[in-house]
Amino acid sequence: LDATSQNILAKYYPLPNVDKLTNNLNWFHDFPNDLYRVDYVTARVDHQLTKNNELYGRISQRFTPYVLTNSLPDTTWTRERYAWQMTINDTRIFSPSLVNSLRFGWYRNDATDGNEVSGVKPPLGNDIISAMGIQGVNRAGHNEVGGPTVSISGYTTLNFRNGGIVNDDDELSWADSVNWTKGAHVWKFGVDVKNSSKRTDTVAANNWGSFSFNGAY
Repeated sequence: LDATSQNILAKYYPLPNVDKLTNNLNWFHDFPNDLYRVDYVTARVDHQLTKNNELYGRISQRFTPYVLTNSLPDTTWTRERYAWQMTINDTRIFSPSLVNSLRFGWYRNDATDGNEVSGVKPPLGNDIISAMGIQGVNRAGHNEVGGPTVSISGYTTLNFRNGGIVNDDDELSWADSVNWTKGAHVWKFGVDVKNSSKRTDTVAANNWGSFSFNGAY
């Protein structure tokens, strides 16, 4: 190997104690294996608009950042998750025998990999392939978090978590129900409409290349 390749291997494969270091990587990692912080915000409003009309609303959101280990040092990856829930319900009493309830709900779920979290920013794929001298990859010209996969027989595989939008999901629902009492009979009518959209926009797994060496050369 030339000097540049030896320096790169020394950084990601700190010989001769590579197995000892990787097997105990969690002891050197400053963050837990799961989320280290959860932020919840919830607000609720109940309002009697008139004697026959009541409005109820609730908003709840959750933010959970992650800083997670990978197979080797300096391959740490990050994730930011955000969830939003909102419900609004309007109940109107037209008469003792006729009641209408109108409800709207919205659920949003976002997850993005690769952003800076708590001062930790994973390396960019372009910087890694440039340092390693790899050419002919990243044909789409991405400038995101990630890197190549390098597998050498007898060593821990070098891999990176590619950045991008893991989840961009929205679920909307509208519902209306009517209760009508007529004599000894109770009639119930209603409609429920739901709309769901999902999007994922992450860099392809092998965008920066995948290389395997079995020791034959």
